[in-house]
Amino acid sequence: MDLEVGFLPENCIRDIPDAGGYFPFSIDGKALYVIDYQSIDEEFENFLCDWMKKLDRFPIYAVFEYMDYQEEEIEKEFSLAKVEKLHINFKKELFIKTKLTNLSQLQVVMPYLYGQGSMNFFCCMVSSSALISEK
Repeated sequence: MDLEVGFLPENCIRDIPDAGGYFPFSIDGKALYVIDYQSIDEEFENFLCDWMKKLDRFPIYAVFEYMDYQEEEIEKEFSLAKVEKLHINFKKELFIKTKLTNLSQLQVVMPYLYGQGSMNFFCCMVSSSALISEK
């Protein structure tokens, strides 16, 4: 399954047609899915954490690249949240692999995932249910 999450301005989301048409899309007829909208000014981490809470697909595994000067801060925050982690050194790059079992752990790790990804460092997150292949 391909899935893309994006933000649209509130004025682009309507359920009542108008003469001018829609851009970039509209909901025609009864909405089968609930769309949780937050303004772009809100932090993306809040959106994703709320979404993962609703999906309830824990444990979630996350890996991200970090800089050596971040290690002390990461150790402190992850220890307080009891985040299970493994440090990985690969070709002079530093990575942390985590296993997140609840929402509070995800809320601690999410700023690192989003921040590191925003700086073009490697980061990924996968739910355990996505690891199970269909036969």
